Amino acid sequence: MEARWDTSGTGDPKVPARARQRHTFAAHVFSASVTGILLKQLRFIGESIGAFEIAALGCALYFIASNRRRALASDVYFVHFMLLQLGAFCCGAVVSLCFFPEHFSPREVAATIYTSIIVLGWVFYTEGEFIDRVRLLRNYLAIYCAAVVLFATIAYPIAPWLWYFDVYLGRLMGLSDNPNQLAGLCVFGMAMSAIIVDGQRGIRGADVGAGAAILIAGLMTHSVTFALSIAVSALLALLVHVWSRDGAAHRFARQLFSFGIQLALLGGLLILVLFGGQIIDALVYLYQGGSAKGATRLGYWIAAMGEVASSPIVGFGPGGHVRVENSPVLQEAHNVFVELLLSGGIVSLVAFVMLLTVVLVASVRYRAPSVVFAVCALVILGSFHTVLRHGYYWIALHASMTALFLVSRRDLEASPSEESD
Repeated sequence: MEARWDTSGTGDPKVPARARQRHTFAAHVFSASVTGILLKQLRFIGESIGAFEIAALGCALYFIASNRRRALASDVYFVHFMLLQLGAFCCGAVVSLCFFPEHFSPREVAATIYTSIIVLGWVFYTEGEFIDRVRLLRNYLAIYCAAVVLFATIAYPIAPWLWYFDVYLGRLMGLSDNPNQLAGLCVFGMAMSAIIVDGQRGIRGADVGAGAAILIAGLMTHSVTFALSIAVSALLALLVHVWSRDGAAHRFARQLFSFGIQLALLGGLLILVLFGGQIIDALVYLYQGGSAKGATRLGYWIAAMGEVASSPIVGFGPGGHVRVENSPVLQEAHNVFVELLLSGGIVSLVAFVMLLTVVLVASVRYRAPSVVFAVCALVILGSFHTVLRHGYYWIALHASMTALFLVSRRDLEASPSEESD
C-alpha cells in the first residue's frame, strides 16, 4: 500500500505527512556538525579532525547511500556543478604535482574531497520538506550563536582559555581562532533565515529569536564584511521586491530608486575624476605596507594575477597559491573568484559565475527577494574571505537554488495554464 502524501507547504516533492513531523538522529547530528566543524577547541583527535568532522562525514555518506528520493532539478544541476569543480581541482592538483610541486598540498586535496562529500550529503539529505531541513540547520546555528554571545561575554573573565574573545579589539570569536569564521557562519545563518521566511510565507516567533541571536553574534565579530553583506543584500532584495510589484506607489518608488542609482553613478564618476590619483596612491600605499598592512587582501589579489598564467585552464588544485612578501608559505587569495581561478582554473571560475548568473537572473524573474538576499550575501562574503573549504557556503548556495526552484514551480502552479483557457 502506498503512503498518503502531503503536498502542502513549500511545494516540495510529495512526501509522507509523517516524514515532515520529525527528523532522524542522523539529521540532527549532521545539522549540528555543519556548524560544529568550525569549533577549533573541540577538535579532540587532531589539529584538523575532530568529533564533528567524523560525525558529519559519516552522516553525509549515510544520506548519499540511503537516498531513494527522486532528485529535484536543482539537485541535479548542483551535483553536476560540484563534480565539475571537484574534477577541475583534482586536475589542477595533478598539474601542480607534476610541474609546480610548491603549489601541491595533499592536505588541501583531502579537505576538498571531504567538503564535497559533506555538501553532497546535504543534497541527498531529503527527510521531510525542504524548509524543515533548512530550519533544522538554522536552528542549530542559532543555538550556537546564542550560547557564544551569552557565555563568551559572561564566562570570559572567569575562563579566558575556553572562549576566544579579544578584549583589546572587542571582537567575538566564539570557539574559533578567527572572528571572520564566526562572521561567515552568521552570514550563512541570515541567508538561510531569509529562505525560511519566504518558504513559509511569514515570520514566526522562533524565527525572530533565531535571527536575533545570529545577527547579534555577527555584529559582535566587528566584521565589516558581515555588515556590508547584510546591508547591501537587504537593499538589493528590497529593490527586487519593489520592482516586482504593481501600483502607483511602487512605480514612484522605482523611479526614485532609478534616480538614486543614476545620481550615485554620477557622483562616483565625479569622485574618480577629481580624486582618482589620490585613490590610486592610497591603494598602492596600502599594498606596499606603508600602513602596517603588508598582507592586505588587495595585495593578495594583485599577487595572484601573476600566478594565473602558469596554469590558466585547471589551476593548481586546492590550497594557497599566492606569494606574499616575508612569508615562506603560499597564501590563499581571500576571494572566492580569485581562488577558484587559481585552484580550478578558468573551468571552475566560469562554472561558478554561470551558476550565480542563472540563479540571480531567475530570482529577479520569479520575484524571489529572499533568494536575491541569500545569494548576494554569500557573494559579498566570498569576495573577502576564504570560503572554498567551508561546506556551509556551498550548502547555502544549494539551498538558494532549491528555494528558487520551488518558488518558480509554485508560481507556475498558481497561474492558470494556457491549455485550460
